[in-house]
Amino acid sequence: AFAKLVCRSGREHDDRALKGKQYDSVRYWSYGKSGLTARGVNREMVPLLHRVVDDVVSSSNGDTAAENCFEKPIHAIVLLCGVNNVLDPRPTTFYRDVHSLIHSIKHHPKFGSIDKDTPLLILGLPDFTKLPFLPSWPMGWILGFRGRYIQHVLETVIQEVQQEEMIESGRIQTR
Repeated sequence: AFAKLVCRSGREHDDRALKGKQYDSVRYWSYGKSGLTARGVNREMVPLLHRVVDDVVSSSNGDTAAENCFEKPIHAIVLLCGVNNVLDPRPTTFYRDVHSLIHSIKHHPKFGSIDKDTPLLILGLPDFTKLPFLPSWPMGWILGFRGRYIQHVLETVIQEVQQEEMIESGRIQTR
């Protein structure tokens, strides 16, 4: 696993990347581990995210050096999962695993103290039939089929989570 923190000052270059928003610093954490399924990301990577959230909350109270880097809330979380689930012999567990993963990220006890509206951006899967390093038949075709299935499940879970959030917030009334 790896983790990286970058804290930069300088508005002239950051302005283009952040679509005109002015920030005193830009920070990002990049966590990844090769070979994890959605369940593995939940078990191994989400605890790292929770530690970052805890550090942001605790560092924003008192340490002036840390305040320069942690004065802004977390603006977005980007998640990519599902590629290794395509290789999983039991892809039917992906629905449960990715739903649990999203819930684990969004329902950290201190997550709301940073910004309850922090978007969770979930990236889609590549089209495995277009990857040049896979032979088109049979590997590319099989992985392409399974990838489309996993992508469909991912989109279904995202729609359900969005609907659950709208119900919880009162934007949708249930009977």
